[in-house]
Amino acid sequence: MRHTTKGKRFETLIQRADSALDSNYCIEASTIYYAIMEERLISIFSKLNINLRKKDKMHHCIIELKSFIQNGYIATLNNGIQIDVGPLINRDFGMKLLDDMNSWRHKRNNIIHDFAKQDILYEDIEKWAEEGKSLLRDFNAATMRFKKELRKNDPSI
Repeated sequence: MRHTTKGKRFETLIQRADSALDSNYCIEASTIYYAIMEERLISIFSKLNINLRKKDKMHHCIIELKSFIQNGYIATLNNGIQIDVGPLINRDFGMKLLDDMNSWRHKRNNIIHDFAKQDILYEDIEKWAEEGKSLLRDFNAATMRFKKELRKNDPSI
């Protein structure tokens, strides 16, 4: 495993989020889980030399990855090798994980934006936060598998 500054920062953030969740600070924990997932998604596009606009966040990235699964996408890696990443994304992430992440993202937006406007059962917030923790673990593992596969074609990734 590569121990980069970014990787160590993510490790610290995950520990902080898990600690927040253990202390019942579910919104804080979920905010950190969301931020890490979004950053990991954006980093996938960076590894594929795909430039995103600043406004392209989690939702856009998930839609694009699902499109790559359905339609394929020929990415040009840093060393000039071209590969269809659609099958790799399907193998490592799959539609279910991407759909689950998008559903969780949608719940997050509803909770964050409507928290003060309506009564939301705290048990629902706890469940949502636990789901975010689990999704982050699954997504991190998938991201690591995907990047490992890309490194077989381009060690500079």
